[in-house]
Amino acid sequence: MNQLQSAALTLAGVTALFLLAVFVVWRMRRAPAETVPPVSRSPKPPRERRLPALPRRTHEVEPEVEITPARLARIRGETSPVAAPEPEEAPKPAESDESAAADGPPPAGPVDPQPTLEAALEAEARAVEDRAVED
Repeated sequence: MNQLQSAALTLAGVTALFLLAVFVVWRMRRAPAETVPPVSRSPKPPRERRLPALPRRTHEVEPEVEITPARLARIRGETSPVAAPEPEEAPKPAESDESAAADGPPPAGPVDPQPTLEAALEAEARAVEDRAVED
């Protein structure tokens, strides 16, 4: 064994002896541990534990939604012929012109946006043509 190894072992031994001496002094100065007499563990009556009152939510039942067959087919990715929706109530024809005049003006039917759109486009086209002719 060379001198370096012997010095390392000596240092380790001295350190161990020092720590042992510190432990013995600490143990002697410390107050002796008090022994607690063993307590017989008798079964205790169960205590009532109350949980905090939490608000209860009522679960509302959502109404079922009816899906038309065309929409259901579109969701599923299938192709199906789309049938025209049937009107629920067909308009009743007027019995006579006198009764219709007495009831008031005739009910307005569905307005077709095509004539209005076509008229607007035609007016716009005429305005553009007039500007082109003037220039």
